[in-house]
Amino acid sequence: MDIRKTTQMKLQQQWSCMVFCLCLLPVFFASNADAQEIWESRKGHVRSQANLAPGLMKNQSRVNAYIAGDMDIYFDDQFSFSGSAWYSFSTIRSWQTGVTMNHSVFWGGAYHWAKPGRFDPYVMIQPGFGVVRSAYLNHGELSQSAVSVVPLISASAGFNYYVGSMFHFLFRVQAVSGHVTSNMPTPVSLNEVRCSVGLGYNFKLFK
Repeated sequence: MDIRKTTQMKLQQQWSCMVFCLCLLPVFFASNADAQEIWESRKGHVRSQANLAPGLMKNQSRVNAYIAGDMDIYFDDQFSFSGSAWYSFSTIRSWQTGVTMNHSVFWGGAYHWAKPGRFDPYVMIQPGFGVVRSAYLNHGELSQSAVSVVPLISASAGFNYYVGSMFHFLFRVQAVSGHVTSNMPTPVSLNEVRCSVGLGYNFKLFK
């Protein structure tokens, strides 16, 4: 096993651990906090979830696959701080060109314009960064780029629907924009639309 493959395996293990820990945080807090009605007042609550999520890049016809975890901390009824981590799985064949690694982290603010209730729509802007690698043709031969850290920006819209004191359904569409150059002859676009659907946790953290 060469150094490049060893480094890639270590990166994958670190990202898997990060997403796993993010998924476990709400379980820990929920076991140490009283059940609260988030649909009456969002302030002081935390909402989190983890799911399998698809993504579609503009320059690739295939669907990308991710494990995604995210968390919102509500500082009042209209604004929350949101962070998310995405661990990617390569969905391209060994002889194809395209993005083979696309892990990412985002953080930013979300605006929840509706009054507190079971239906919680929002919009969100998040900067972030990606850990990216791509396969490309180099003088007719398939090559792998070096692993690069690239800046990203994303905009999201979605909603949560609270079905109980500790659980909610969610739906989110996220547009991501960025480019990777690395040692490739031409930049590769990372523009992508991602979708998250699933069941999440919510609990009271502070007053």
